[in-house]
Amino acid sequence: MTKRYDKTHFIVYSNNAEPFQVNGENYCAAALRCGFDTATHFTEEDLRETPFWAENAGILEQERGAGYWLWKPYITLQKLREVGPNDIVVYNDVGRYAPGSFTPFPRFPQAAVNMAALSPNRYLFGFITDWLIQGHYTKRDCFIGLEADTEDMHLAAQISGGPIFAMPSEQSFKFLESWLKYAQDPHILTDMPDERGDPLQEFEDHRHDMAISSILLHQQRGNYLDFSKTGGFAFAEEVRRRNRHVPRAQTHAGYFSLMLERALPDDFFMREDPDLAEAAHIVRNLTDADPLPVHERITPRTVLAEEFQQMLRTGQVAISQDHLIAALSENRLINSKLHALSKLPEDITAPLWKHAVDQANTIAKSLFDSGTPNTPIHTASEAFGAAELAHPYLQTEIMVQVVWGLLDDDARSIFKGRHKNVKTGQGRQAMINFITATGHDTLLPRENELGGRPTQESERISALVLAWLAALDPT
Repeated sequence: MTKRYDKTHFIVYSNNAEPFQVNGENYCAAALRCGFDTATHFTEEDLRETPFWAENAGILEQERGAGYWLWKPYITLQKLREVGPNDIVVYNDVGRYAPGSFTPFPRFPQAAVNMAALSPNRYLFGFITDWLIQGHYTKRDCFIGLEADTEDMHLAAQISGGPIFAMPSEQSFKFLESWLKYAQDPHILTDMPDERGDPLQEFEDHRHDMAISSILLHQQRGNYLDFSKTGGFAFAEEVRRRNRHVPRAQTHAGYFSLMLERALPDDFFMREDPDLAEAAHIVRNLTDADPLPVHERITPRTVLAEEFQQMLRTGQVAISQDHLIAALSENRLINSKLHALSKLPEDITAPLWKHAVDQANTIAKSLFDSGTPNTPIHTASEAFGAAELAHPYLQTEIMVQVVWGLLDDDARSIFKGRHKNVKTGQGRQAMINFITATGHDTLLPRENELGGRPTQESERISALVLAWLAALDPT
């Protein structure tokens, strides 16, 4: 493989609070083991000794994000200024994870490091998905302050705040310097109420440093990964499923790199001069022709939730599919059903959703007329459950995916050893046989579903699967 860089430098930050402190230490140790030349754990004590702290103490001493994450562009820029002209700096959040719960680097992030070196900007920063929209997670003063208060920018996909792979270049320094400059303005970075314009109707929460970096990446045509369904979603999902124990795998540099690697031809980085057009589906802005990723305007979940609640209070019901999805998606177990349903063609799922909408309106009106207290999640879950029962084929298809997703590593491994993955005909039929033998009500009773506790249900359902497998083959 052609080497396109000299030394690699890994950096993290913590304010000595747990679990961040120990996670930072573990991340640095893992970085050195997998092949980084240096690993630096920056701390709050380090920053307090700099003029930067004194100049920005009003922000840095705030509890949220250990100073609204203002330290992130600062330490990344400082490190990039220190390294050699062909070195690379890799930043990762340490995260609020149980220490030692996963391996931070399954191996050296070769694909992401090489892609950063090959990219027009010489940096690779974060990723987009189908779910985050800038207008939902960016305060109005941030848009105005960055001269980005346009409909396209409001509807643009929000780019995650990392991981970061950066090499010294005119573009990387321009981006980091701009990010740091705007982040030092509390009107732009912090949760101060908007003063320069009214909040957008769709606004839900401000994402601080990420809101700023996302806008700048779009403005400066930065390079980032595309994990949307029109991009590299399938490849990212494959890696995520193989590493289910890793929380938010795409946010960790090592797994982020595996997702990129999986999306490219096997020999891509072995070539002296790879064709970047072959990476255009997974890496954005490799050419000037790449358009801004803009979402359709949708009603935010907060607005839908308030509308749903208002209907239940007044009895003026006009519940839609969007209202149901907004309510159901708040429950992690039911949301896994929605995820399974979303993988099926719309013409197949449309009758189920029509049934659910009709049921929801009937239930809501009946309960209002009788004076019975009601909540959106109870109405939505009862209606969705009735629709599932009325469409047994879809109910089974949903449960195949939900059960598979809830299995712990041992149960999944034993099931695969006997019947293969549920993506295969054999594995899918075996899972259907298990679901039929056990019964939907036993698998996921309504009270358990409403509890929305995947960890507990994972243990229970894994035990049911293992018992079923043992009964099939007592030896």
